[in-house]
Amino acid sequence: MLVAMAAAVAGMATLSVIGVASASYDMGPSFGADYGGDDYNCTMWNTPESGAANNYEVAALACEQHCLADEMCCAWTYCPPGSDGVPKHERCCLKGHVPSELHGTQHWTGLVPRAVTDRTNKTLSKQCQAAVPEYHFYPAAVESQDASGTSFVNGRWHVFPDCIPIDNPNKTSLHWCHFSSLDLVHWEEHPVALTPDQPYDTPVIDTGSVAVLPNGTAFAIYATGNTTSILPDGPYDGAICIAVAEDAMLIKWRKLGPVIDNPTPNLFPGMMARYGFRDPTTPWLAPCPAGGTGECWHVVLGSGGVVDKNGTGESAGLLYTSKSSVDIESWTFGGILFRDAADDCTYGQYQYSCPDFFPLPLSPGQDPQDRTWVWMYLNPFFSTYLAPHSNKYFVGKLINSSRFVPNTATAQNAGSFGHTIAKVASGQGRNLLWGSVALDLAAIPNYLDRGTAHAFGVMSLPKAISSTASGMLGFSFVPELEVLRDVSSAYHASNLPENTTFGIKGLQLELLVTFELSATSTKANASSTSSASNAFGVRFFSGGHCVVDVGYDPSTHELYISLSSGGVGHQTIAVPHTLADGEALQMHLFLDGPILEVIGNGRSPSEAQVWPVPASMDVGVFGPRGVSTATAWRLRSIHV
Repeated sequence: MLVAMAAAVAGMATLSVIGVASASYDMGPSFGADYGGDDYNCTMWNTPESGAANNYEVAALACEQHCLADEMCCAWTYCPPGSDGVPKHERCCLKGHVPSELHGTQHWTGLVPRAVTDRTNKTLSKQCQAAVPEYHFYPAAVESQDASGTSFVNGRWHVFPDCIPIDNPNKTSLHWCHFSSLDLVHWEEHPVALTPDQPYDTPVIDTGSVAVLPNGTAFAIYATGNTTSILPDGPYDGAICIAVAEDAMLIKWRKLGPVIDNPTPNLFPGMMARYGFRDPTTPWLAPCPAGGTGECWHVVLGSGGVVDKNGTGESAGLLYTSKSSVDIESWTFGGILFRDAADDCTYGQYQYSCPDFFPLPLSPGQDPQDRTWVWMYLNPFFSTYLAPHSNKYFVGKLINSSRFVPNTATAQNAGSFGHTIAKVASGQGRNLLWGSVALDLAAIPNYLDRGTAHAFGVMSLPKAISSTASGMLGFSFVPELEVLRDVSSAYHASNLPENTTFGIKGLQLELLVTFELSATSTKANASSTSSASNAFGVRFFSGGHCVVDVGYDPSTHELYISLSSGGVGHQTIAVPHTLADGEALQMHLFLDGPILEVIGNGRSPSEAQVWPVPASMDVGVFGPRGVSTATAWRLRSIHV
C-alpha cells in the first residue's frame, strides 16, 4: 500500500492516494495510479521549478483542471518528469472514457465529475462508458487481427479471425477464433477452432484459408512459425500446415501437421527468411500440372525479397500444387505466379502480405477459360496512418493455371482501398470481402466482457466485389444489412444547401449521400491549389466540435477520413478516387460507435476507428457543395 500524501492546495481539491480497492471509482487526484491508455490528447508540459515540489502535485491538479475544461474529457493522467524514465518528458493526457485503472505507477490520475452519475462514484455516466460496436463482430479475445479462413460451407458463412483468447494472453500466441452466420448480419461465436498446441505450430497459428474437398470436407491451410520466428532478428523458419474439419459446422478440427516446409532462400532471388513464406491464399481446383491427371489443388504463398545489390525489393507469389484433388498432404513448388516491384519497405519487409487470389463469377456467355481473376494483398505496414490505402489489387487473367497477367488498367496503376487486412470468400455466386478494421487509436471493451480490453481489430462489414467496365473492381455493402435499419427513424431530404445538418443523430447510423458535381466545377476544383477550401463531404460532430470528416478533395482526387476531435490531431486515411466530369460523388456510410466504414461511388472502400466517441453524434455536410439527396437510418444492435 502506498503512503498517503494528504497535501491540500488552496482553492483546489485535496489529493489522495490509492489504497485498498473499493467498489467505487477512484476520483483522485491520486498518486501511484493511472487510468491507463486510450488518450485522445497528450499535452507536453514544462512545470516551473516553483511548482515542482512534493511530486508535482500542483501540476497534477492543473492537469485535472485541463480535463474539466474539455467537455469530452472523462479521465486524466499526469506524468511527472522522469516517471517514464525520460528526465524531461512531462505530459498531461486526457481520455474520452474511463479505462481500467493501473496501480504501482509514478503517475497521478483521476476522474472529473461528469464521469459518474451519483455521489457514490459507482456508476459511470453514459458519456464516459467506452463505446462498443453494436453490429460489427469481433472475438471475446484480448486482440484479433487478420480475417482468416473466410468461406461458405454447408450453407453458412465462416470467418476465423486470428486472435489471442482472453484465457491465453500471451502476445505471441495467435489462435483462430471462429464465427459463422446464415444471414451475414447475425454472427454466432464458436469455440476457438485452432490452437498452437503442437511443436510444429507453436507459438502461432498465422493467417490462412479454408477450402472444401470434393467429398464436402472442409480443410484449413495456414502458416506457422517456431519460437525464434517472433523475435525481431529471428528467422521465419516456419511451415505451411493443414487441418481437416470433423463436423459440418467446422467446430472440431484434426491437424495433419506441416505439408510444405520453408525452403528459404531457394525459390526466389534474395528471398527473405523471416517474411518470405507465409499467408496461403484460398486453394482452388484446376487441372494438374504436366505429368499429372485430373484436378489438383493450387495455392499461392506470399513472398518477396531484395533482388540486387542496390537493395531493390520485389514481391512474389509462390505457387504450389497438390498431388491430387483428395491428397492435400503432398505439395510441389509450381513456380512464381506473379511478381512485381515491392512497395515501400517497413520493418524490413518486401513481400506480399496476407494475399488472396480468386476468380470473379462468370458473366453470361463468358468462356470459363477467359474468366477474370483478382490478386489482392496487404502492403506490409502495420499502422493505418502510415499506409492509408495499403490494400492493393490487380485484375487480370490466369494463364495455364500457373501465371497471372494483370489487365491494362491495373498493370499501369494497381487498385487500392482503405486499410483493412482483407480476405475474400466465394459462395452463392458472389465474392464477399471481410477485413480487420485497425484499432490504431485505442483498445475497446469486449462486448461480452466489458471489463476486458480488446485490441488491434474488429471485423468489417461484408462487401460484395464485382468487376467494372473500367477494368477495376467495384465494392458494395451486402444488401442483407438492410434488416438493421430502424425504418421508423428514416430521414430523407433533397436539394440541401452547403453546411447543412441532417435531421438524424446517433452512434449507429447508415447514410446514403449524393453531392452533385458538374463537369465545369470538377475541372475547376482539380486545378485549384487550395484543397482545404474545395474539400467537401459528410461531417460527424458533437457539441459543435467536429469528431470525424469523410470528405472528397478534388485537388488530390482522394476520398478521405480525417479525425480531428479533442486534440487527437488530424490523422487522415486517404484513398485515390477520381470523379469523371459531371459525375456525382456518392457516399455509402456505416457508423457503429468507434467504427466507421464508407464506400465512394461503389468503387473506393475505406475504414477507420473513431476516437474518442461521444455519447451521441450529429451528422451533416461541410464544404462548398450542396447535397442532391441524403437518406439515413438509425441501426439496431445485433446483440439484442
